[in-house]
Amino acid sequence: MYKDVKFVQFLPFISCDTDEADALCGSYKSRTTGVKQLCRYCLCPTRKSDRPFGRFAVKTVPMISELVENHDKVKLQKLSQQYIQNATYLLRFGAHNDTGIHGGTPLEILHAIYLGIFLYVRDCFFEQSGSDSKLSEDINSLCIKYGQKFSRQSNRDMPKTKFAKGIRKGKLQAKEFVGIMLVLLTALRSTKGRDLLTNSKNRENNAQFLEEGRYKNWLMLLDTLLQWDSWLTSDVMLRHDVRRSLKKHRWIMYLIKKIGRRQRGMQLKLLKFHAIMHMSDDIFYFGVPMNYDTGPMEAGHKPVKVAAKVTQKKEDTFEKQTNQRLMEKHMLNLALEEIEGRPPWSYASGYRHLRSPESQQPSSTIGGAQYMVQYNDNVAKYEMVLMSNTVRKEAMKVEQDYINWLANLQNKIRQWGETLIIYSVHH
Repeated sequence: MYKDVKFVQFLPFISCDTDEADALCGSYKSRTTGVKQLCRYCLCPTRKSDRPFGRFAVKTVPMISELVENHDKVKLQKLSQQYIQNATYLLRFGAHNDTGIHGGTPLEILHAIYLGIFLYVRDCFFEQSGSDSKLSEDINSLCIKYGQKFSRQSNRDMPKTKFAKGIRKGKLQAKEFVGIMLVLLTALRSTKGRDLLTNSKNRENNAQFLEEGRYKNWLMLLDTLLQWDSWLTSDVMLRHDVRRSLKKHRWIMYLIKKIGRRQRGMQLKLLKFHAIMHMSDDIFYFGVPMNYDTGPMEAGHKPVKVAAKVTQKKEDTFEKQTNQRLMEKHMLNLALEEIEGRPPWSYASGYRHLRSPESQQPSSTIGGAQYMVQYNDNVAKYEMVLMSNTVRKEAMKVEQDYINWLANLQNKIRQWGETLIIYSVHH
């Protein structure tokens, strides 16, 4: 239609986790000691991946493409790059550099920070306190108690801190690690926690923490990580702060390495640890980290997971049955909408109630005993309390989540001087 006009598809970045990013970049998927390089961003050797203040040249599309065209498999192996014609090299990324896909898969918070750095730091602490020691059990018990005190009730803006089995066991979600860092810091900073870690009477269990400065160093590290998370998840960042973070991120890496002293596996010769030094460039090029957060994509898996649970889980029919369950659920939702008077062809115009005015139910009335929501310090939770003494007192059996919701509503309307009253009877 338009002569001499070429359409070039542009991508600012690709939001994905570490495994997907390595596949798109053509990097080796293995991350063991035998791999020459772990990083998809730069030419850092594996043996130097834990050095916070190292400087390494970046990988570029022309660099890798030339080796593939020359069939130089030896040099590609030294760079831990696959010998392939990478289709992602044909995509147009930003013109700020030639890194292409290697710089277009930014490090995201969900997997790299929460399930990476925060998880490593937690494990490092309990390694130093003793994996099976009484000290670790006592600290874990303190975390459970403070987590209950910090319980967010219905306020979803605060991190989850209530962990029934503690912060060491159980199925912990990625975003729960912020709450884990918070309760761990609180437990260490408390009088009981400080006594457990610094009292010489407990020398058999806390020998490592009796080293000069070790206890204060852990307080500093956990406090720094919480401040770092608050900054990374902010909606707006000043350019000046992003520039300064080039050095700050390397300082955080130094703190994690110096204080954590990870001994397991490859220690901190890990991609998720090394890639922290590239986060400032990612923010400068692509905006705040929430722009490329993979949380929304992970949430999109939930309907599929629900459908997959009601299949026969046979390998040859698994995908087909999952698709059928998804379609059935969608059709049932459409049927419910149509029963309520909104068929698919009337979605834009809203509901069309089919019942006549005469058949409508009379206006609702409320009455009976009156209750209010109060916080019980003895059990550390909100409860329903009877307001009148004239009515026979009976235990109000209501779900705790509903009571927490009422408590949140009550707190909101108090700013207008109103009181929330709950009636027991509804007609």
